[in-house]
This record gives sequence, C-alpha cells and structure tokens, in this order.
Amino acid sequence: MNIIELIENRKTGTILKLIQDGEIPGSLHKLKNYPDKRVRIELVKRGLYLDEYIADDNDDVRDEVFNQFTKHPEYVIQVLSPNNSYNYNAVLEYIIWLDTPDATMLKTFIEAPKPEYCYDGYDESLQYQLKALTA
Repeated sequence: MNIIELIENRKTGTILKLIQDGEIPGSLHKLKNYPDKRVRIELVKRGLYLDEYIADDNDDVRDEVFNQFTKHPEYVIQVLSPNNSYNYNAVLEYIIWLDTPDATMLKTFIEAPKPEYCYDGYDESLQYQLKALTA
C-alpha cells in the first residue's frame, strides 16, 4: 500500500509506525490534516506544522506543541509572525507560566515582531527575566 491508500483506509497504526521509523519523510506533508490526533502529535514531535497545530482543535496536539518548545526552544520562532496574534499570545502565556523558561526561547520571543493585537504590558518583566537567566 502506498501512503495515499493508507490514509484513505485509515491505517493509523501502520502510518504511525512508518513515521516513527522514518520511512516516509517525503510524504509527511500528506498527513498534515490526518484526523487521528496521534498522527498529528508525531508530526509535531518532528517540528512540523507547529504554527498550525498550536491552534489545533485537540488539546493533546496543542500540548505537544508546547512540550516541543521545552525540548527545542528554537521551534518557537516557527509559530511567531507579526500577523498572528493568537500564536503570539499562546506562546506568551506559556512563557509566563513557566517557572524557568529557556533563555534562548525567551530571547527569541522578545525579539520577535509583535502583532498589532496582542497581550500588552509584559515586555519589561520578560526583559528582567532574560537578564536574570543570562547573568
């Protein structure tokens, strides 16, 4: 079976195994909208589609996006854009609730362009937190 047939026949177990074994790297884009959350979570674990999955309907998929920020702070930049206040606010809220955010992630967030409509009033406290982390 090719990947299209696996998708059409909802062979989720087989698809997950192929993703985990790295056997279909050129076909992962075809799974982006796969209905089973486990497939989307596997894609997130590979750093794919974070900017879209941060707003996924499923809580587990969204949670995995934030888990990846902890493991790979460099992924934060993938979800930030000056036109997306939802993603910006979601990352800000995530950072605020962390006991000790990663300095790279915090610096990336501070330096990212702010969207027109976003939570305001945290700039100074984030700068102080970054100074404390890098001192």
